[in-house]
Amino acid sequence: MAIAANYLNLLGWEWFRLRQRMGFWAIVGIMGLFVVGNLVVVALATRLAPLAFGLPAQAYPAAAFLILAALGPFFGVVLASFLLGNEFAWGTWRTLVARGKPRHWPILSKLLLGGAILAAVWVLAWCVGSVFGLIAGDDSGGVITDFLFEIPDGWGQAATQFFSSLPVAITYLALGALLCVVGRSPTFGVGVGIAIVIAESVAYPLANAIIQGVYGFEIHEYTRWTLWGVSRGLMGRDELSAAWFLPALLAYLALFCGLSILVFMRRDVDSGNA
Repeated sequence: MAIAANYLNLLGWEWFRLRQRMGFWAIVGIMGLFVVGNLVVVALATRLAPLAFGLPAQAYPAAAFLILAALGPFFGVVLASFLLGNEFAWGTWRTLVARGKPRHWPILSKLLLGGAILAAVWVLAWCVGSVFGLIAGDDSGGVITDFLFEIPDGWGQAATQFFSSLPVAITYLALGALLCVVGRSPTFGVGVGIAIVIAESVAYPLANAIIQGVYGFEIHEYTRWTLWGVSRGLMGRDELSAAWFLPALLAYLALFCGLSILVFMRRDVDSGNA
């Protein structure tokens, strides 16, 4: 109980510090604008199309998670820089680890807080998407009644996307944390992290297209268990069931978190070249 209370105190303190930073709220606001903007575009596109049609209410949370799935890795890496990288830039790690607590507690509390923030953003996106669905969704067939009293057909798709895209974002949060600890700089963490995300999304498809065109076979089988391949597989973009990829993603998450803590405990906490 004492350990849990200490962790709760650390989480509360970290949240108090994080919410004072305008940059954090700016990135959360940008994520919110992307989600709301995507929902507005979907609603207008269906209503103003030459052959206007209405989407069911449950389609709007799914649309929200499509944009979160695309932006989640970027958000995770940037959030890690706010939580861990800035401590190196400001030289405040020494103060945080000089309170008589085990040295891994501060970094673990930051990782837990980052995961909680991502989960809160995903839940809020689900709520916003549901409200959009109730307002702009097709109201035929008693959609609102079904939404209030039972889970209608199709809401399971939004739940699937929720529980597939959120772990991916948390894993990239852990990757960003590892990069910040290794580089001892938020600039290094964000720069290398975003470069990895972009390189994965561009290099793998490009290499597959070139090799398929030249040699006539796909490299998908060889990239399936990379972080990029596992993330895509968990979100249903592979012929294998998404359930196959969850253990692999959790292994990546454990690896990044474990290495972050191990490197942090074994290295000096002076600031790097921020």
